[in-house]
Amino acid sequence: MFTTLILFSLILFVVFISISGFGKLLLNLSNLNIQLIHDFKSLEFIFGLIAVGFFAILLNVFISINDIVTSFLILLGIAVYFFFFFKNENKKNEIFLIFFLVTASLFFSFYSLSNDDFDYHFKTIMNFKELDVFKIVHERRTSYNSHWLLINAAFYLKSYPASVFCITSLLYNLIVFDFYRALKRGINNSNFLASIYSFLALVFLFGVINQYKEWGTDFPGQIILLCIFLIYFENNKKIIENNEYKIFVILVLISVFAFTIKISNSLIFIFLLFIFFQMKQKVLLFFYCLPCIVPAFLWFLHNFIITECLIWPVS
Repeated sequence: MFTTLILFSLILFVVFISISGFGKLLLNLSNLNIQLIHDFKSLEFIFGLIAVGFFAILLNVFISINDIVTSFLILLGIAVYFFFFFKNENKKNEIFLIFFLVTASLFFSFYSLSNDDFDYHFKTIMNFKELDVFKIVHERRTSYNSHWLLINAAFYLKSYPASVFCITSLLYNLIVFDFYRALKRGINNSNFLASIYSFLALVFLFGVINQYKEWGTDFPGQIILLCIFLIYFENNKKIIENNEYKIFVILVLISVFAFTIKISNSLIFIFLLFIFFQMKQKVLLFFYCLPCIVPAFLWFLHNFIITECLIWPVS
């Protein structure tokens, strides 16, 4: 038992720093590494998931996302992470965050197989692990191409089945960590709306804690949407009055990501339109946001190859 805990802790550690490495790279390449990223640690992780998902789609065109590919992605992400880590002036805070995440994620990753995910979502993950996209046989129960399942395949090691819990557990605990810090910021800055929202969101997150440990695709998208609203409540003056377009671009990109996880999350775009029409220089802003649709386009294409439907089951 002790050996299992140590091994799983190690896997959580390497998966986290690998995804964070990809996130740091994407943030720096996109010139979006602003103060908001330091306020919300989950954003760097989400950007890492977006980057990995992008590479996974491209790789799956040619090969399956097998354990060799998974090991390569993990090692590449780790190398990138340490490249940025040695430039980090707050190494102690980073180490503390990693320790907290690994410990909390280890505690919350115990799981029972007594639900339909084993028959449904896990088979989709295994399709990606064993087949390239052109060899996946379209079946109603195994071919729904949620982007979350492909990303799970990218970090799932068949030789260690418990690794399937890693990214959901890490994302959950990062979001909890961010909401706790946001609650403290809101109280200190007298931002009552952000404080109340953070508190209620924490109650919600702890209240549904028994549901997040599944392979399902509902929970990851939902907690990303919770984060989007919190970012707006904390930064609405910066976004609308100061026209800080980079914050809006980040909101658009992670909203697109939530959409590729679960199509029903598309309702968030109504909220983004509400923000967009209050901002200045709308034409320029529109072109800044255009690259954000690239992940969704690749996801649509990947899904179309599998199902021959633009959005399953609509042909």
